[in-house]
Amino acid sequence: DAPGVPLALRDALGATASRTLRCMITIGGELGHCPADSVLIPVLAALDARVRLAGGRSLGIEEYRAARAQGPVGLIVEVAASDADRPCAVVSHARTSRGRRSLVVAVAASRLEPKIVRPHIVASDCRGQMLRLADAEEALGGSPLPAKDRIEKAVRAAFWPTSDVQASTEYKRYLAGVYAADLLHGLARRQASS
Repeated sequence: DAPGVPLALRDALGATASRTLRCMITIGGELGHCPADSVLIPVLAALDARVRLAGGRSLGIEEYRAARAQGPVGLIVEVAASDADRPCAVVSHARTSRGRRSLVVAVAASRLEPKIVRPHIVASDCRGQMLRLADAEEALGGSPLPAKDRIEKAVRAAFWPTSDVQASTEYKRYLAGVYAADLLHGLARRQASS
């Protein structure tokens, strides 16, 4: 609820269904716990956030997750995104409002019009795979915002999620493409109106 919190962070934090839990969770705590279905962590990755640990070590979100998978990494002192005000949006998919999420997609870009500048697309299958879709970003960067079907195709080609009881690999790939396209076009509309 604090003023100045970027909209995408608000959306990510608001994905926690219980307000009581939302008020108890911290960004450092979310990173320390690193839940597979986190909505916040993909947003931090899309915003190029860095985690500073006690002792001065600084890691990007993906580096932090990889190091954490190997064992304890130390006390989180700060989480910062140098470009936190750039346009960013996130969406998550679950079968019910309180059910476990099966897909999270976050997008960010420095600019979307007249050409896409520094696009970041992060997808999580909520089963341990969270990655920046570098091939899709490269296909979209430096050109005018393409039609939704082209974005969908680029995202689907770059993302191979794990299926689960909630959704198959193909369904998650389909949704990831649709969500990324909708989010990027929504950010472009928001940028054009401001």
